[in-house]
Amino acid sequence: MNGQAVMAWCKANIIIVICCVVILGALIAGPIVSNGFNEEIRDDVKKQLKKVKDIDRAGRAKFSWPDDPAGNQALITKDHVKAYQEVADQIAAQSDALTEVAIKANQGDQAVVMPELFPMPADRQRDLEVLPPELYSRISAGYDQILATLSAGTPIPQDEVLKKLIAKRVDFLDRNLRLKENEQLDDSQQEAVREYLSAERLSMYVDHASGIGVYLSRDTLQPPTYLSTDRPSLDEMFQWQWRLWVLERIAGVVKEVNGSDNAILAPIHAINQLDIRGLMETVTPAASERDMLAVKGAGGAGKGQDGGQGVPRAGTTDATVSITGRITNEMHDVVMVDLDLVVSLDRVDAVLDAFDRPGVMTVVDLAMQQLDVLSRLKEGYYFGDAAVVRLVLTVETLWLRDWTAAFMPNEVRVKLGLPELDESQEQEAGQR
Repeated sequence: MNGQAVMAWCKANIIIVICCVVILGALIAGPIVSNGFNEEIRDDVKKQLKKVKDIDRAGRAKFSWPDDPAGNQALITKDHVKAYQEVADQIAAQSDALTEVAIKANQGDQAVVMPELFPMPADRQRDLEVLPPELYSRISAGYDQILATLSAGTPIPQDEVLKKLIAKRVDFLDRNLRLKENEQLDDSQQEAVREYLSAERLSMYVDHASGIGVYLSRDTLQPPTYLSTDRPSLDEMFQWQWRLWVLERIAGVVKEVNGSDNAILAPIHAINQLDIRGLMETVTPAASERDMLAVKGAGGAGKGQDGGQGVPRAGTTDATVSITGRITNEMHDVVMVDLDLVVSLDRVDAVLDAFDRPGVMTVVDLAMQQLDVLSRLKEGYYFGDAAVVRLVLTVETLWLRDWTAAFMPNEVRVKLGLPELDESQEQEAGQR
């Protein structure tokens, strides 16, 4: 049969030809495809068997109750898993509650004095023109309130003392010595006048000290300055606010220590100087980067691990900054307060304990020095008969961002490594 005949036959029997091709293809490809299917099935079976073994192993797993001294083991059941989840949920809830307590303790009753300005004014252009004078007035009132709360006062001005002593001298000469003001005095008369005026001066100092709670001047608190021609930025005005917070916190401790005692009986007789370092800065000043007994201290810089935008990550510490190692980071800001105090020697421990408030503040550096009481007396300071010392402290104050960030303008947020408020958040803040 030639090729033409074969072709003719195939065309005439096309169905038979197709069936034959299919049968031959199946005989050749079948084993190959079958082997592939077998591999997939084998792998799937292995996976299923592994799951079964894992389930079986888990079902036979045992644990010991933590409070069982014998260490008896029991199988893990659904009831155990449920009980564990309930305990885990309770611990999580307690943790949230403790966090909330810590935030409230850190904030206390502190809030901004002008909510219409922080964190964002409703009409930025208008409000930054109109509101600064009112903010300054409220901030100044805050400083006055601190002084009033502490019953703070300053020594009698020396020119006033001199005028009173001159009048008392004239009266003494006339009443006790029967002499005129310009008459010559002998040695005994001069000594009598000197003793009398010394006692009178001391009496003036005692009476004045009895009427105040602590020697402290407004200038020592270093309030901000403002002129009607000034145009302070939102950043600068928020610094006024935060500085007032710091001072209120320190004043609260002084008030707690002194109570209602006057400057003679109070444990803290005088606040000679108060400096704040590290406010609204991402680099924490070191506690000991200054001469503790120098008249003025200089701020320092600590080191931290960068957590983005110049602020260390939450939990970052640096033992070179202070004994606590705490530094400003994503979780909190650290602000150092340097205090130069006159304190009763027998109350130093009580003063140190008062400045130790977990999660709020702690003393990280101190120095103590004998005080020249007589030189201070000449300046009008009277501290009583008990021994007093000069106590210089550096107090580390903590400011949790969980609450402070809610008041921060965008300028401050950027400076401290926090994300800016978006336009909708700004509008919401401005509409409070």
